[in-house]
Amino acid sequence: MNALASAAFRHPRRSLGPRLLPVAVYLGVLGVLVLVSWQTISRGDGVVGSAVAFRGDGVLGGLARYDGGWYHHISQFGYRYHQPGVQSPVAFFPGYPLAMRYTGSLIGDNALAGIVVTAVCGLGVAVLFSAWCRARLAPAAATTALLLLLLYPYGYYLYGVMYAEALFLCATLLAFHLVERDHPVAAGVVGAVASFTRPVGIAVAVGLALRVLERRGALRRPAGPAWLAVPTRVDLRRARPGDAGVLLALAGLAGYAGFLWAEYGDPFLFSEVERYWDQPPGPRTWLKVELLQDLRFHITSPFVWGLVVQGTLALLALATVPFVGRRFGWGYAGYVFVVLAIALVGTKDFQGLGRYVLAAFPVFALVGELLTQRPRSLRCAAIACSGLALVLAAAGFAHGLYLS
Repeated sequence: MNALASAAFRHPRRSLGPRLLPVAVYLGVLGVLVLVSWQTISRGDGVVGSAVAFRGDGVLGGLARYDGGWYHHISQFGYRYHQPGVQSPVAFFPGYPLAMRYTGSLIGDNALAGIVVTAVCGLGVAVLFSAWCRARLAPAAATTALLLLLLYPYGYYLYGVMYAEALFLCATLLAFHLVERDHPVAAGVVGAVASFTRPVGIAVAVGLALRVLERRGALRRPAGPAWLAVPTRVDLRRARPGDAGVLLALAGLAGYAGFLWAEYGDPFLFSEVERYWDQPPGPRTWLKVELLQDLRFHITSPFVWGLVVQGTLALLALATVPFVGRRFGWGYAGYVFVVLAIALVGTKDFQGLGRYVLAAFPVFALVGELLTQRPRSLRCAAIACSGLALVLAAAGFAHGLYLS
């Protein structure tokens, strides 16, 4: 991976071409991680079994872990809510399991379909993010940002793992791609796919709305130092009637809430049942009391320090919001803020934040640009270390470790 990074930095356009590079990198990493997963489950001692049985699970079973079992259950049987006090599939949004079901009807296996959906969407993420970066960054910075995202240590969720992250991020990137090309209605429709896939999809609607207003010159910034120049006034007279189409991005969330209301009498049941994962809303969760207790009584636990790493990554990403706004626009800053803030508030101990940071794609672009201002050796070392961490994390996930 170090050689790949070095070659890409030296000749970002001549080596593979800007459009072929994300495809080549993604497929190369996908091959490595599938091989690592296969070898882990075939040779490792004490490997946790696959969440579901499916064709090819002897090779791909390491990609079906934890929430993958819930998604597969929903794709097979739909939603059930029997009684309060127990975990329920209604906590998981329907976008990804529906994609599993429809793809499974074509290939004959919903679990295998989930792996295919994730891999296809992961490739879409690579292509769309690369195009987004090329439109805003110098070639070397765009290449660095792409490698940072695709070799991010918790990025294995983009490579066939039976989780919804790849579908969500692919839809999000496409929605922003459309709004930048002045197609607000289409952007809203695609954004609805994101909000139908994960509850943090509300961040997509916020980001799209701010971005379309920004493009119309409707956001006003106060006079003063550049670092304080956050928009504080909105002039809606500059907006066009069709710009309201970006608000269709809320339709996915509204649709699922409406279903839960009609079926079970509670439009926010998906949030309510999260307490049955020992994660009730309230000050105890907001203040991370659980994590503080773990640090006090289990300070030597690798799992606990993994939580600290995830929380640190998320907080550092959140701290970049003002810089994202000034560099790429306040629509992207608003998106990053909401998508990370929801995740930070909703977790009792930072578990899961490693993968939630994946959604904050402008942060990877910002860091990629900053790294190009450093020696190439440092950039290559950073990419190589990140790639090694990704391989180790993918092996751990395939083994059955609950990493993020």
